[in-house]
Amino acid sequence: MWDRRISRKPSPCDISCKREWKIDRKDHSALDHHKWIEKQTDTASGAAYRQMNKRLERAQRTLDSLTVAAKRYDGDIWIDIRPSNRKELLHLTEGIIIFGSGRMTSSNDAARTPTQSILHADGHQWKVAHNPGMSGEKPRMPGVAIPKLSIGQQDHIGLTGANGLGKTTVMNALLDSMPEDLPHLIVQQQTGEAALSQTMRRLAALQGKERSQVLAAFAQLNADPDKLLSNEAPSPGELRKLMLCLGILDRPQLIVMDEPANYLDLESKVALARCLADYPGALVVASHDEWFLDQVVR
Repeated sequence: MWDRRISRKPSPCDISCKREWKIDRKDHSALDHHKWIEKQTDTASGAAYRQMNKRLERAQRTLDSLTVAAKRYDGDIWIDIRPSNRKELLHLTEGIIIFGSGRMTSSNDAARTPTQSILHADGHQWKVAHNPGMSGEKPRMPGVAIPKLSIGQQDHIGLTGANGLGKTTVMNALLDSMPEDLPHLIVQQQTGEAALSQTMRRLAALQGKERSQVLAAFAQLNADPDKLLSNEAPSPGELRKLMLCLGILDRPQLIVMDEPANYLDLESKVALARCLADYPGALVVASHDEWFLDQVVR
């Protein structure tokens, strides 16, 4: 029988292919070229690794900064504040508040004396309006007639009305009835250089936890804490935000704000409304912005 297995000698091609990876030791030119290629490969690989490490480091720094920012700006602004134990914080009897002096008259005088304006209290929505009974007649008493008013420990009151009819007069009269030992915060509509200097000095004096708390609250009100840290003067709207955030440190059980939505863009207005709506204490807000009042009044 014939053995069909064929014994084949290696061809010159096979030999050359197997020897392609070998370099003659005496071929210095080829050896140098091979070393150069290896060096370039190592250099390229090293550069790629270095670039990858840099990208990883940048990603880690970004992650760390986001984590710090989340810890810095997250949380409840009012976490340490509790309502007053008093059932009634502010109180006014029925009568007339005289413009300018803030003096109250009796309810009997109010019944027979025409006034320039009247306060209508519909639940927690209070509105000062022209006295419809005057109809152009000059009032005998320049003031605002009010019903009996009372503000409880967690009431949120919205006070509105046209300018010149007595919103500020009513607010000042309410504050005159406030107990002296009640922790409170008042943020006026107009803030001058004195208020700016005092506010910035207090911020600069803060350290540690209190400083972080104020900056976190400021950030939640759609403001940039980094501007404060760079000593950039805040705008009027930002200044009142900062006054509110600093006032939180005193744990106020009553907050009174006059036109807080002025000078604010829409996003800031929404952020402030959401913040004030969650405030656990008593709140009195005077504003022309009916949408804003609807958000914070309860």
